[in-house]
Amino acid sequence: MPNANTIGVFFNFFRNRKKKNEELPRYARCYFRHLEGEYHALPVKPDGNKDNNYIARIQNILAKEEKDLNWDDLFQVELCLLRMQSPEKLRRKDWIMRDRYHDFAGSEAYQSYINSEPPKIVQGTDEQEELRADLEVLLEDSFWHSQIRRYWEEERKTFNRYLFSTIGLLGIALVAVLIWHSNPISTWVTTLIVTLTGAMGGLISMMRRLQSIPTEAERLSSLIEMTAAKIGILLQALIFGAIFANVLFWMIVSGLVQGDLFPSFRMNKEENPIFLLETPLANAIQFFKLLVWSFIAGFAERFVPDILDRVATKGQAGG
Repeated sequence: MPNANTIGVFFNFFRNRKKKNEELPRYARCYFRHLEGEYHALPVKPDGNKDNNYIARIQNILAKEEKDLNWDDLFQVELCLLRMQSPEKLRRKDWIMRDRYHDFAGSEAYQSYINSEPPKIVQGTDEQEELRADLEVLLEDSFWHSQIRRYWEEERKTFNRYLFSTIGLLGIALVAVLIWHSNPISTWVTTLIVTLTGAMGGLISMMRRLQSIPTEAERLSSLIEMTAAKIGILLQALIFGAIFANVLFWMIVSGLVQGDLFPSFRMNKEENPIFLLETPLANAIQFFKLLVWSFIAGFAERFVPDILDRVATKGQAGG
């Protein structure tokens, strides 16, 4: 089995990969060009000027090469445009901004926003400024949620690389053990195989959970966990999967769990427990049954604890 230094070197291969450029992806550049067109289409105010400060900021960003644009530039341009909108255009933008916020923040956050009684679309100047301020906050929060979503997807890809690599190492180790000591398969070798198979089940269960998209309320905490505790989460899946698989193995050997679906063993009649470590499986079919159940024990994290609870309940009732 690989030691800790080997695994550390293996994972560092991914840590040291080239850092991604923060330039805008194609869809964001397309939206930036849309904002640029909106800027050029703004009507000129009666005094011959637009809002000079906002214009200067937008023009500085437009002067950049497209490859140098980033998310902060996109946000600043859209925020400046929002501050420069006419009252009529502002009122029509209201439902678009709120609908976008709903998409990015999720139904729960949007309902909390509605409960806060946001400004309504009215004609008065003071109310228009209140509405403009409200839409600015929505824009800021929408960008925040979009960045959290983007970084979460990046971290999920990185985490999947870790999972695939670890599963690959375990698979290689499992095949090596089977080739190295295939006949007869003694129980200590079977225990090692059960451990590897249960650990693989735990990792694949973790990978499956990663494919389910969390709610927006859960995404930030999920991102923090994946960023700050990658190795800890991996080790937890490995260790729990291995332990649950071995516990199920012991319960099958002891007869606490039995039936046609479970493997059966030819027990050694020696009184010394050490000889149980040399107990072979009855046949290949039983061996593969054990592999399947070892994987299930690691994959379904509640399976073994539920069995233990039922056994403990029966023991208390019998006592």
